This record gives sequence, structure tokens and C-alpha cells, in this order.
Amino acid sequence: MREAAGADFDRLFVQLMAIHHRGAVDLAQAEIADGRNPAAVPAAHQIVVDQNDEIALITQLPAAR
Repeated sequence: MREAAGADFDRLFVQLMAIHHRGAVDLAQAEIADGRNPAAVPAAHQIVVDQNDEIALITQLPAAR
């Protein structure tokens, strides 16, 4: 990524951010399914919603195409 520039950098950034956000969704879903802290479950549900919304948004950016 350090050597990327312009549109290549933008495309790579969007791809990596989408992967990062999907990781957050995976972790939140694991907490929902198997977590031991009931207070964390509502936060995990919100993380799933928020991160999926952000994934949808960033994958619609021109750099994602």
C-alpha cells in the first residue's frame, strides 16, 4: 500500500477497509452467538448493523469499482 498512489491507492484502501469491517462483523456475530457477557450482546448487534451499513457505503464509492 505504501507504493500505491492515486486511484490504485483509493481502490486498495476501500478493499482493505471492507475486509476490516467484515472482520468486525464476524467478531460481533461470534459475541452474539457465544459471548459470556450479556451486556455486550446489544453492542454486538449494533456493530453488525453499523459495520454492514459502512461496507455497503464504501463498496459503492467510485474507488471500489
